[in-house]
Amino acid sequence: VLAFHVNINTDMTKYLPDDSNMRAGLEIMSDEFGDLAEMGGSDIRVMCQNLTDEEKVDMMVDLRKIKQVNSVREQENGIRTLYELGVSKSVDQVTLGKEIANQYPKVKVVETGQDGATAEAPMLMGAVALLLIILFAMCQSWLEPVLFLASTGIAVLINVGTNAFLPSVSVTTNSIVAILQLVLSMDYSIILINRFRQERLTTDNSVTAMQRAIKLAASSILSSALTTIVGLIMLVFMKLKIGADLGVVLSKGVLCSLICNFTVLPALILLFEKGIDKSTKKVLSLQTDKLAHFSMRFRIPLLLLFITIFVGSYILRTQTNIIFLNAKESKIEKYFPKKNPVVLIYDNADEGKVARLMDSVMATPGVDMVLSYPSLLLREYTAPQMVEAINDMRGIMAGMDSGDMPDVNMDMLSDDVLKLVYYVAHNNGKELTMGFNEMADFILAQAKAPNSLIAKQMDDEFKSKINMLDELRHPKKIAEASPIKKSEEPAAKITSPAEQVLDVEFAPSASEVPAILETMTDNHTAQSTSPFADTAMLNKRMTASEMASFLGMDDGQAKSVYKLAKHADGTMTPIQFVHFVTEDILQRKLLAVMIKDSQRKQLIAVQNTMDSALIAASMRPAASEASSHASSAVTANRAATPKVDLQTVQNTDSAISVIPKLTYKKPKLDRNDPLVLLEELLYGNKQYTIPEMTHNLSVLGEDIPEGLVSLLYLYHGGNVEYDDNWTMSLEHMVNFLADTVLNDKRFESFVDDSLRDSFGQMQQALIDGVGKLRSDNHSIAMIITDFATESSDTYNFIDHFNTLCKKAFGKPYYAIGESVMLSEMKAGFNKEMLLVTLLTIAAIFFIVSLTFRSVILSAILVMTVMSGVFVNVVVSGLGGGSLLYLAYLIVQSILMGAAIDYGILFANYYREKRATLPIGDALKESYKCSIHTILTSGMILILVPAIMTILVSDPTISDIVKSISIGALATVTLILFVLPGVLACTDKIIVRKNKCEVEKSRIDN
Repeated sequence: VLAFHVNINTDMTKYLPDDSNMRAGLEIMSDEFGDLAEMGGSDIRVMCQNLTDEEKVDMMVDLRKIKQVNSVREQENGIRTLYELGVSKSVDQVTLGKEIANQYPKVKVVETGQDGATAEAPMLMGAVALLLIILFAMCQSWLEPVLFLASTGIAVLINVGTNAFLPSVSVTTNSIVAILQLVLSMDYSIILINRFRQERLTTDNSVTAMQRAIKLAASSILSSALTTIVGLIMLVFMKLKIGADLGVVLSKGVLCSLICNFTVLPALILLFEKGIDKSTKKVLSLQTDKLAHFSMRFRIPLLLLFITIFVGSYILRTQTNIIFLNAKESKIEKYFPKKNPVVLIYDNADEGKVARLMDSVMATPGVDMVLSYPSLLLREYTAPQMVEAINDMRGIMAGMDSGDMPDVNMDMLSDDVLKLVYYVAHNNGKELTMGFNEMADFILAQAKAPNSLIAKQMDDEFKSKINMLDELRHPKKIAEASPIKKSEEPAAKITSPAEQVLDVEFAPSASEVPAILETMTDNHTAQSTSPFADTAMLNKRMTASEMASFLGMDDGQAKSVYKLAKHADGTMTPIQFVHFVTEDILQRKLLAVMIKDSQRKQLIAVQNTMDSALIAASMRPAASEASSHASSAVTANRAATPKVDLQTVQNTDSAISVIPKLTYKKPKLDRNDPLVLLEELLYGNKQYTIPEMTHNLSVLGEDIPEGLVSLLYLYHGGNVEYDDNWTMSLEHMVNFLADTVLNDKRFESFVDDSLRDSFGQMQQALIDGVGKLRSDNHSIAMIITDFATESSDTYNFIDHFNTLCKKAFGKPYYAIGESVMLSEMKAGFNKEMLLVTLLTIAAIFFIVSLTFRSVILSAILVMTVMSGVFVNVVVSGLGGGSLLYLAYLIVQSILMGAAIDYGILFANYYREKRATLPIGDALKESYKCSIHTILTSGMILILVPAIMTILVSDPTISDIVKSISIGALATVTLILFVLPGVLACTDKIIVRKNKCEVEKSRIDN
């Protein structure tokens, strides 16, 4: 009943030494990071094939619903889909994996981080079957093997059941304890029943015979059991607590077998005595005389061979690579290579050093990705790097227990958009300004290739406004495209979009200016100098209509010029009119570009004609009343006539030789006048704020929302003023987007609620996910590598990583990971192994010395068994092979505890026979007395683990039992073929001092 309540532990980190750096890190992780301590632990990998899209979704949903599953990650490779299930280390992954495989028919492979949680049925059945075959072949009764199995089976049940009183039992120990207990303690039963048969020959009372058998066999059985228990219990002294786990459980099992051998087995033998007698059969008999003769004849070479094997195997054993993990070959990793994570825990005071450390780690070949709060959220990225960082974050969040990153339209986080965000963030609240032409060029460029932020604003109405801006900036094209009307015909209405700006109600349209000048210059040509030479008419104040009649131009054209002049009384003199045209209209760049050079020259000629007439009149003496009257008229009108400064120039081709230089005071400019404003916008260098530009566009007739103008300013700044050296951290950017940008009125035109919610969720996801990488005192960094879990490259990386951390941190740091654990184990293994070996040798040597009271004989027996251990290590390393550290430990303990019994048995018979027989005869008798027991027990120890090697699927257990088989074979071979010769060669040393004691013991027996 208790056997079903044993706490089986699959987490090897529980067996790390107390002073382990990783163990301390795990405690901090458990205390400060809670559920995150399960991250990166053992998981279940489920590979499916040929799933439809719908089946993939259903599979993901179903797996997420499993109670024991903390997280699910999905990968695809062609027709194969992989689901990685994150589960707690306490979950029975083998059982859960089988349930998943049975539930979904398209599941091809399920692999777990736990194997061999229970002994496999084929292994148990095969081992028991082989054990029975050996016993049936070597025992004298067909019933004896059944009784042996019954007695030892009860001991196994008691041992396994009492494991429930232990805090936990490792999965490896739980898997091999039953079989090893059967193998190690079966010879006790053989010794006891053989003694019972011998004693029954001297008495008819079976109970008395059993009493004497127990008394006489006790010494050999207790000696054998004691050496086995001591050999196993030495594992307790390892710092690596898996040794204590193995040692306690296996030694307890031997003790249970010993107790049952002196209680249960005698009762069974007496109960079934008649059955034993009736089922008696012939026993395999081996002739060993020739073997004894060989040992006697070649005793010196055998001694030299013994020394050579011991020394040679001791030296060569160092060439074998000791490994600390022997994982089952993965069918999934062929298609989905598994990553190897290393977790770093550091003090928050060292946070400023982590980003630089992670850069150094990332530069190491084999490192795929580094994750830490500083390097991930506080690291500064340029805009292009930020896109990649956000994409990486998706994969990172997929592995977090808090869930995945929310789906955000990555078009909204393109390189161009991020430049805008960076521009806004680095603008530091500075008021944005832009010139009109600069903005117009930018808008026109956007019309051809709009950005995602602006594209949605580019409707037909907006595009028409853009085309209008282009026309406003090219008035010369408008003039060329518009017909010039003569004075006798009214100017036709211009249908160009620019007409909205250059409205005739406020000013002549751009196309009317050439027509006005054409009319004036044509009249000048036709009329020669009259009436433009009439000084009285030139200084007469006229209305627009009178001026049109005087100059022979269109009434509307004259009114347009009057509107621009803005005279208070609405009248002008011809001289004022023509000077206004030349000194104002022709000086306006917007209008001047539409005037032909020929028109400009003719207009100047008209002005010169008028000026010359006035100048001549002012210089002529008052000769007549008419002239006096005219002069008075000129004088009277000087206040209304532009001031004239005379400048004399040379006559050319009888042209007017005197050119006036007039100083004309222009009317004050009105920025609400579209023409004045447009000229300022097009030809000025002024920079306008967002409100000013919005107002200017409104004056020009383009009502563009201030939000869109603001967006244009921002995006222009992001393109033109963006600095490639600008950086932001991911934390800063996400918070800036969620808290500032998305709540900024300037972005209302393109930010909708879904986008605002997405970034809000992203902000919360970072807090819930990456934010878990920090606690009050410590933080976590993760290094994702492509290294194998265990390899020379992996160990080199761990050493390099530790070197970098020691240089970087001022306070202790803690590295966690499967490879880190193996590296720690490897670093301390040689010392651990040396300690266990010395303690085991010392303990066994002491026990054997008490038995034989001979230091030399004890040394020979210990060296024989240790040679078997070393030979096993050497054989395992042949051809570049390796040996699992657990196999090394267990084999040494078992051979030193159990196989040495074979040597003790042979040596005991040899010393006993030497009391009365010569060396050669003593060897023959020793072989005859011990060969049956040695071969029976030895074959069990050799063949049963060998068959387990074939039947078991767990590579760890397979390595252990294979090593037991090889080591037992080497030890039994040395005991049967080498040890007798060594004993014969050292006969005088090991027999002389104890001969009297041996003789006395023989007589007493």
